[in-house]
Amino acid sequence: MKINLAGRVQNTHLPYQSALLPLLEAIINAIHAIEDLGTNEGRIDIYLERDETQLFFEETQIPPIKNIVVEDNGIGFTADNFKSFQTSDSSFKRTKGAKGIGRFVWLKAFKKVQVDSQFQENGRYWTRIFDFVLSENGFENVQLKEIETTEPKTRIKLQQFKEEYQRAFPKTIDAVALRIIEHYLIYFISEACPLITIHDSENGQTMILNALYEKGISPHLLREKFQAKYETFEIINVKVYLSRRQNRSEIHLCANYRDVLTEKLGKWLPDVDQITDEDGKRFVFIAYISSQYLDYHVNAERTDFLLEDEEGFWVSKSDIIRSAINHIKNNYLKHYLAKIQQTKQQRIDSYIKTTAPQYRHLLKYQAASLSEIPLKSLDDGSIDLELYKRSAKIELELKEKGQKFLSRPLTDIKDLASYKAEYNKYIEQENDLGKAKLAQYIAHRKIILTLLSNSLERGDDGKYSLEESVHGLIFPLRQTSDDIDYEKHNLWIIDEKLAYHKYLASDLPLNQLGIVDVDSLERPDLIIFDSHFALVEDSTPFSSVVIVEFKRPLRKNYPKEENPIEQVCGYIEKIQGGTVTNKAGRPIPVNRNTPFYCYIICDITEKIKRHARVASLTPMPSGTYKGYFGYIPPYNAYIEILSYDKLLEDAKKRNQILFDKLNLPC
Repeated sequence: MKINLAGRVQNTHLPYQSALLPLLEAIINAIHAIEDLGTNEGRIDIYLERDETQLFFEETQIPPIKNIVVEDNGIGFTADNFKSFQTSDSSFKRTKGAKGIGRFVWLKAFKKVQVDSQFQENGRYWTRIFDFVLSENGFENVQLKEIETTEPKTRIKLQQFKEEYQRAFPKTIDAVALRIIEHYLIYFISEACPLITIHDSENGQTMILNALYEKGISPHLLREKFQAKYETFEIINVKVYLSRRQNRSEIHLCANYRDVLTEKLGKWLPDVDQITDEDGKRFVFIAYISSQYLDYHVNAERTDFLLEDEEGFWVSKSDIIRSAINHIKNNYLKHYLAKIQQTKQQRIDSYIKTTAPQYRHLLKYQAASLSEIPLKSLDDGSIDLELYKRSAKIELELKEKGQKFLSRPLTDIKDLASYKAEYNKYIEQENDLGKAKLAQYIAHRKIILTLLSNSLERGDDGKYSLEESVHGLIFPLRQTSDDIDYEKHNLWIIDEKLAYHKYLASDLPLNQLGIVDVDSLERPDLIIFDSHFALVEDSTPFSSVVIVEFKRPLRKNYPKEENPIEQVCGYIEKIQGGTVTNKAGRPIPVNRNTPFYCYIICDITEKIKRHARVASLTPMPSGTYKGYFGYIPPYNAYIEILSYDKLLEDAKKRNQILFDKLNLPC
């Protein structure tokens, strides 16, 4: 059968992230060649030849690798081995786990491969030289010559790295060395591992991988076994203190002594990348899993396993990984993870008790879930988000449980005692959640008052905030009560009862309010139309109208024509002269007896004091620097002038008992 080499290579799967695989295939070929020769002094030398011609790289950058050479002193390209090399999907080395396709990944990532092999066969010595390329038959410049006595030696040169794979290849000799050790760890563990050395053309650096393994990995290695359904697997647990390309722990599924599939362990154990040893030194945990079951089910390219991931009688990849995770968590890493868990628990408890008591119910109902929060997410910003997610989950589950109870026919209840116990548990959770939501709202008020206090202070530029910043904190500008949720306004800062209203408009012209027909472009900062609390017809006039006007904190200059008292009275005149519409759009005359409540929020300057005296307003008992109040009969208007200090002070006093109950800091 004739093989289309170009098509075979094209159909060979090699992801860019597997750019190291061609080198790994060359190394395993060398290992097999040394095993076939039967020598105890096997050597493999790897040469990284970098592209020094790419001068556009910065001085601090390492030139990319252009060619890779792998030399070994194994059996070489004998007649049988060369015949196997020429045969697609050869089964010649099936007993070693070879699939007979490793050479195709060479041409997937490199443009050309040069082979020069010296070997002994039938008592004579030979050299076989050829180029392996994407041609019709795949071989060029084939030579076979008899030579004088020589030591066996095979040199494989992978030439002209293709750019897309070159970019994904590890950049440093350290990273390449560590990846090779990880991939062939089982060989390094065995006493028969050849001496493997890497030579880097960059500064002539040399690294012996066996010494690296003995120093950095061997002292921290433990073999164990675990079960996944009916299959037994071996797991090699390794502490790695070496400098890794990425500081992350991993699980490696292996087949035929080679790494095939890598999974980040942090997906299942979120704190595993934070573990430290008994001396507080950080290390990376690597687990290598192997078995005959994995050997049998590896795919041809050795990039994955042909295992179903659906539930069934067979053992899936998910079954293997889950069982391995449980084994690791409850055995090798148990002590290290317990230390992190204790640290997390202390941090979560402290945050909830001192800063966010609204999440206290999570300690009771979500203890297991809290333990899954990664340690790195426990700074004050991230921890609140993590706790909020879990609180929202409880609320959703509780709503579903409540609907279940409410919709369940009483005739379906067979065991009254168990039903009552389940119902009482639901009620207890509901009460705890209600307390938590109340605590959350109280904590929100504390934050809002802190923001208000900060906005009243002088900025770094020596100026005070504009009135819009205070206005926006209490109610968003150019919005109405139809546009935002109830929880997004903070009218309670001014007066608790303002939260209950029929309609509110913020910084909108009077002629755009919709609910009132007034031909004016003037824009009250806040205008609030109140409804009666009793059930009445929609044609009844409003119970009251509230107007709020903000002035810039510590503003001293008020033009002669700008009198905030006259300003709010002007709004009243226009509203009283207009009409109000009901939901059906029918006009409702504004009743002259409708009371108006006006709040002017500003700092009390001499100009404001003068305006207050002219309007016959009374200083508040706490002094004229805090505010004024009074009634203006022609407008049926009660007016309060409040300083920002008094606004903040009164809001704090009204809420302090709530803050105290939650032990919120003053």
